[in-house]
Amino acid sequence: MNKKIISIFLLYLVQLVASSCIKCDCPSPKTSNITFTGLELKTWDTAGFQDVEVTNDSIYKNAFGLSIKMYYDEEVVAMFQPKKNTFNSLGFMAAYACSCADDEYNIKDPISSIVISATNTKNQQVTDVSSNFTVSYGLKNLSISEYIEIKLNGSYYRWHEWFYNVRRFELDLAEYETIPDNATFTVKIILKSGKELTSKTQQINFK
Repeated sequence: MNKKIISIFLLYLVQLVASSCIKCDCPSPKTSNITFTGLELKTWDTAGFQDVEVTNDSIYKNAFGLSIKMYYDEEVVAMFQPKKNTFNSLGFMAAYACSCADDEYNIKDPISSIVISATNTKNQQVTDVSSNFTVSYGLKNLSISEYIEIKLNGSYYRWHEWFYNVRRFELDLAEYETIPDNATFTVKIILKSGKELTSKTQQINFK
């Protein structure tokens, strides 16, 4: 009986010491309105263990990729104090633990569609190649329309989704039989309002 009382007392003491060491250093979470203004388009050689940005060298079609980084204006509309949660342990005490809240982002004019066209630099023929590209999401390769439906079509995001899946995403050339050997690629992002954001690559020379 005495051993049980001593064990419970020691457990209480450990919790008391641990709770006194907890520090709340969370930044104040914010809510922002986001307005897309443009995009940065880069080309990548995805062969090997690390992607390399394409310069003037030729590249294999099955190792070609695009990355899109959105430009945007951000208007902070609210800021909040870091949230502090309490929890009870064995009914003896309430210790405090910090839980850092995510920033929140409201997209004023979300992405509605993405169109990718390839221009054959030998004859200037333009072909819609949007369906030739896929987006890696988890263990799946999604079509552009599927990715828009799952990730880009919304108007509200927490920080992790916004930072890793919305403000920047990558496309892989999955079907390349109809891609010209020498081509430039134009990416047009159409917002729900109908506004169009466009960027074009340098000439890509495929092997």
